[in-house]
This record gives sequence, structure tokens and C-alpha cells, in this order.
Amino acid sequence: MEEHTSCAGSWIEKKINSPYANYWFALLFALETFILFPLDIVVAIFALKKPDRIGFYSILGATFSTIGAASGYFTGYFFWDTIGKKIISAISSPQTFGKAVSCYAKHHGLVILATGMLPLPFKVFTIAAGFCQVPFFSFLFFIFIVRLARYSLVMFATKSIGAKIITMMDRITL
Repeated sequence: MEEHTSCAGSWIEKKINSPYANYWFALLFALETFILFPLDIVVAIFALKKPDRIGFYSILGATFSTIGAASGYFTGYFFWDTIGKKIISAISSPQTFGKAVSCYAKHHGLVILATGMLPLPFKVFTIAAGFCQVPFFSFLFFIFIVRLARYSLVMFATKSIGAKIITMMDRITL
């Protein structure tokens, strides 16, 4: 059976198998600070290609995701009037942002834990946390815990069933 990969697939595979794989992983997470990119895909690919390193990549992903969340927090806290409103209007509706603010006012820890695990526009919630002036170290703690849990789950699930899914997709696309 002929093996096929897309250009993007071969590019990322080269990066994952290079001696600089850890740096590529960190760079992709660092870029998420500035662009909206689904990092679960990066986590899943690294889990498939480096299953012996899933713990390391879960921690590294959670660390960089926390740094990215802090940038959202600072945007809401310090730069709301200059760029915060523009970012929110580009990625969310005023109603969604209003709901996020309302939720933070009542239960900021639970909101962080819930939004960190769900497939929601996470940047909206990090900016809202800064706008609401959620206690910063509490925010960082909850973000790290929930992102570590999320990326660990993605890694372990991918390691467990990922190869089967790829085999199934290959059968469908051939």
C-alpha cells in the first residue's frame, strides 16, 4: 500500500522527528498567544509521533498555554480600551463576552476550569478574566491545572486510539 502524506503532514513530521522537536512544540504554543490556533491538534500529533514523551508534552503544553492565557488576561486588564475590545469583537459577540463577564463575577475558579476543558473560544475567557480583574495568581493556577488536565487527556486518548483512527481514515481516503 502506497503511503501518502500532505505537504503539511510531512513538514510537521520532519519537525517532530528533528532534534529540535521540543522547541517546535514550544514555538507552536507561543504562537497561540498571538493567533487563534487549535493546539489540541498539535498535542495529538505529538502524542502519535512521540508517545513516550506524552507527560513531558502535556506539562510543556500546559505551561505555554498558561503563558498565552496570561497575555489574554493582560490584554483585558491593561489594554481593554486600546485593543481588548477589537480582539473580542473579532472573535466573539458582545453577548458572549457579557456572559463571560457575568460568570466571572460569580464563580471565577469554576469558570476557568469549565472553559479550559470545553471547546470554547478560550481567548475570550482569558481577556474577560483580565477585564474582570480576577485575582491573577489564582487565574494562573486554575489555568495551568485545567490545561494540564486537558492536554493530558488528549495525549492519552490519542496514544490509546490515535493509530486506529489514522488507519481507519487511510482506508476511507484511499
